[in-house]
Amino acid sequence: MSLIDPPRMRRMIVHRGRVVLEWPATAGRRSGADLIGRTEPFVPRREPRESDTLLQQLADTVGGAATLRNLHDRPLTAMPPVPAGGAAAAELLADIAAQWFPQEASIALRTALALADRRDPALATDFSPALLAASICWAVGHANGLLGPRRAATQRDVLTRLGIDGYISQQGHRVADALRPLGMPEPLSPWSTFGRAEQPVLRLLRLGRPGLLISSVRRDLIALRDHALAVHSEG
Repeated sequence: MSLIDPPRMRRMIVHRGRVVLEWPATAGRRSGADLIGRTEPFVPRREPRESDTLLQQLADTVGGAATLRNLHDRPLTAMPPVPAGGAAAAELLADIAAQWFPQEASIALRTALALADRRDPALATDFSPALLAASICWAVGHANGLLGPRRAATQRDVLTRLGIDGYISQQGHRVADALRPLGMPEPLSPWSTFGRAEQPVLRLLRLGRPGLLISSVRRDLIALRDHALAVHSEG
């Protein structure tokens, strides 16, 4: 007797990559009624709704769904102390804020300087005061939508005032990494893409730190959150 059984042929019907009906080849034909009775209904996969995607992107921007739910638009008022060894960079940041940005931005910049100094102390030695100030402006400025062709200033304006020639996006990303909360899930992209032309919040750098966002930006984020929640509740 052969140790290998002869192959068992089967007939099957495949619908959209899934076997919906099969039977031995010797069983004869199956009727249409039998096919209808044995085939499970095809349930298409639901694509994420636009409101779900928007809420996730907003949560990434401010540091999580819980933070998004409790987000407020009160102005920043507490100016943190200058970190040790950061006096020169702090002075440059204050000059840039006075030149182009609202008062709240000077608080956000100083807060970012103090936070970056705690999270990545080597920044103070790896970067000159001008490069450190420029990198913090890059991160906080892009997180608040303050830098750009139709914004208060361009990145080139800031670099020119600081006497820096070239590009600093690599250094800016290092500062941004230092500013993000520990354990914050890495977003699919560090840049939000939910903004439309008619919306004031466009392509912000995601830092996950609402304390680094000025009140007008948080107000816009809250408006988008409330709109997305209303659309979501409507189904």
